[in-house]
Amino acid sequence: MKKAACVFLVCWWLTGCGLFEVPLFLEVVGWSKTMVDGALLFEDKPPTHDLLLSEITKKDCRFLNMVEGKKVCQDKLVDEMMEMNCKIYVWENSEEYHCEEESRLNNVEKRR
Repeated sequence: MKKAACVFLVCWWLTGCGLFEVPLFLEVVGWSKTMVDGALLFEDKPPTHDLLLSEITKKDCRFLNMVEGKKVCQDKLVDEMMEMNCKIYVWENSEEYHCEEESRLNNVEKRR
């Protein structure tokens, strides 16, 4: 809870809604970030803070995951595999994988 309150206060201060006047430099940075985020939103891409955190952690990070009750950062592999919705996954090497063919699955099940 303390972390959320600190993040809220810092964001509030950086947007100019705080009790102290924001230096011009930070105001320019804030507006620039807003413009870049708007362009990313238009291209259906995540905002800069999600991209930065994803790059740092090497995971798929979305601050909106908190709203859905999920962790902010999740493993990219898990998300990709859930989207594929396979019964069985086959790895060709450490980075390449695919769904097992249905026909092959049926043959294995018939043998049982």
